Amino acid sequence: MDNLVTKKNWFLFYIFSSICCLLIGFFDVNIQILIFFINTLICVFIFSQRGILHPLSWFPVFYFLYGSAFLIYEILDNNNLIYMNEIVPLVFMGFIGFLTPLIFFTKENKIPFVPKEYSKVIPYTWGIFLVLCVVLIIFVLGSGITSKREFIDDLGGIGFLFIVFSMLPLIYCVKILEDKKIELKNYMFITTLIILFIGFGVTGERDYIFRFFLFLFIMHYTLNKYNPLVFLGLIFILLFFMPLTQQMKGYLISESVVGYEYNFEIKNLFFNDFYAAGRNLYYVLEKQVPLMYGETFIWDVKRFFNFIFTDQKSTGAWFNDTFRVQYRDIGTSGWGFSLVAEAYINFGKLGIFLLYLIIGVVSGIFYNLSRKNLFLFLFYLLYIVVVIYVTRADFANYLSLIFKINVIIILTIFIVLKTLSILRKGNK
Repeated sequence: MDNLVTKKNWFLFYIFSSICCLLIGFFDVNIQILIFFINTLICVFIFSQRGILHPLSWFPVFYFLYGSAFLIYEILDNNNLIYMNEIVPLVFMGFIGFLTPLIFFTKENKIPFVPKEYSKVIPYTWGIFLVLCVVLIIFVLGSGITSKREFIDDLGGIGFLFIVFSMLPLIYCVKILEDKKIELKNYMFITTLIILFIGFGVTGERDYIFRFFLFLFIMHYTLNKYNPLVFLGLIFILLFFMPLTQQMKGYLISESVVGYEYNFEIKNLFFNDFYAAGRNLYYVLEKQVPLMYGETFIWDVKRFFNFIFTDQKSTGAWFNDTFRVQYRDIGTSGWGFSLVAEAYINFGKLGIFLLYLIIGVVSGIFYNLSRKNLFLFLFYLLYIVVVIYVTRADFANYLSLIFKINVIIILTIFIVLKTLSILRKGNK
């Protein structure tokens, strides 16, 4: 009976959201943001019954920030831009697309168990990745690199090796699953945090730190009853820290943070990575890009097979290196792109709905698969990070990060765990 009532509430929420989507374009941008915010809160609280792992427990909050941060900043900065009223209706269309399939993914997630064969080799596996991280940190410190841009441009193929900074916290997640709790005084927790913070200092990649804390939060509420109020509170704290971490990028290799003062203004809470997606959507609206009818998605697929199409640029690269250059907007730092914008310039509003419908289906499938075993669970943790990030990127990033990088990470962890467990059995 309870499950029947829950499904009824989900269906009613879907009707409510659909009505909001149809009518939201008739309101002023301030009311649009308010409606979007209320809708997000309702969604998070309704689907919190299925726990933190359900896509509709974590996705709406980040999606709201990506869809509204630009507008909130510009409103607080007293800028009245021509196309401001058009952004939220387009972003909301993506939310409805994502929501549509996921109201049918109603299974409550189960915690996967750690196979006994891996339990004894977890510390050794973690130690291997720890050593690799230390070696890479020493390499960067000795390379003469002085900024994140140099790190990206100068390291070339070696930069790929830095995915080990994603493997280290994942192995710690395996340890958490085995212990069924997070031990803050545990040597693995303390050392992982220190190494990731140093990694951030030498590469400028804030993702190392944010990803680790996101994993910890998810793991805690996977093992305990989920409280969406805590989640919302932590997101608010995140907004305060993002400007500071932006300035601290590469703090161990750059002198730019010396003498930095954090000048607090409310509007600056929204001038961050979340701001970029809305700005890029506004940019394509302002420049009135003609419909491309799927051309950029073809680029993205070809980019995925870059070992065949070696010269193919991604849509994000086209936007920053070709399209914006036409208008003499030079420089790619902090721009990225926008999945909503990419869908819109190809097929308009329908394109936004369909793209996020597909992402919603894929998210639901991986959510259900995460119940099956340890490695699918770890893959889903990485998938969550990707979906949050690619909102300000393009479809090529979505494909490559999920089906290349994440697969490589999980396969590497599996191979190391399996090999060490076999060696351990052979030594008995």
